[in-house]
Amino acid sequence: MPDVTTQYRMFVPRRRRIGGGGAAIDLVPASVNFVTGDAHATAPDTIDLHYPNPGSPNAPANFAFWSVVGSSDGEYTSRPGTPGNPVTVHTDGNPVTMTAWYIFAGGGGNGNGRTELETDAFLVDQNQFVEPTPIASVAPAANWDHTDVDEFVFTDVAACQVTALDSVVDAAEHFETWYALEGASTPAGDVLDVPQGDNGIAVATYRVPPPVNFKPPKGGAEIGGTIVGGVAVDGSGGIIVNGHYHPIGPWDPFLAALSVYESAKGLRTKDRTRIQVEAMNAIANTAKQVQKQIEAGAGEG
Repeated sequence: MPDVTTQYRMFVPRRRRIGGGGAAIDLVPASVNFVTGDAHATAPDTIDLHYPNPGSPNAPANFAFWSVVGSSDGEYTSRPGTPGNPVTVHTDGNPVTMTAWYIFAGGGGNGNGRTELETDAFLVDQNQFVEPTPIASVAPAANWDHTDVDEFVFTDVAACQVTALDSVVDAAEHFETWYALEGASTPAGDVLDVPQGDNGIAVATYRVPPPVNFKPPKGGAEIGGTIVGGVAVDGSGGIIVNGHYHPIGPWDPFLAALSVYESAKGLRTKDRTRIQVEAMNAIANTAKQVQKQIEAGAGEG
């Protein structure tokens, strides 16, 4: 019976830090419970508080995302996007920590009179925000603000696209997802589409990807790979096989099998042939299953 810690913490964006210091603050005391099976928790959309001291004006902290460490599904983040932000976490015998992260929404500004997108990086396995910029590139390049910490992107002149670094701090950690916490940016895989005039805040999360085996339908050998991003839970991301990264949109067995097929090209002939044949068999078997589903649907109509 694992112990599950539930905690509520607040992150203060750089543009809102008083005195230039960073801040990650516990909003309420953490609770610890012993759980068998699934662990459940909720988080209010907004928590009001006085920051940075009890005499400060009352200001809101808005829910950002859940960070889960130690679950039977590994480490990941989640943003339910529904009232109460409910989360369900699968457990095994290991301790689990479920953190509801909030972003301080009161006061502050960039101080230069221009509209900018602020970006921050979050390490899931360490459950903390880190200083290095998560930005790999900005298009147009002139929108990237290099005057300070490379975490800001000008938006007053034109819309832009911000591409996340694959890793920050630790090469074993890979990009998981973008969360547009304020503003009107739209995540698309590792790219963030930022509209002109946006004055938002976005967080790029990173984690050590869990190992996964690609299992062709109806038998066949397993092909080892590493899922990156939200592919395993119907989100966008990719798969790393033989050291090569292949992007995959929302989970699709055809795209997964094709990625495995392509990644095998760098292997020895014997291994390449075996894996590519297995991938093609997986596509063929999946196609038959899809055909049956389509025909069954047509018959019902």
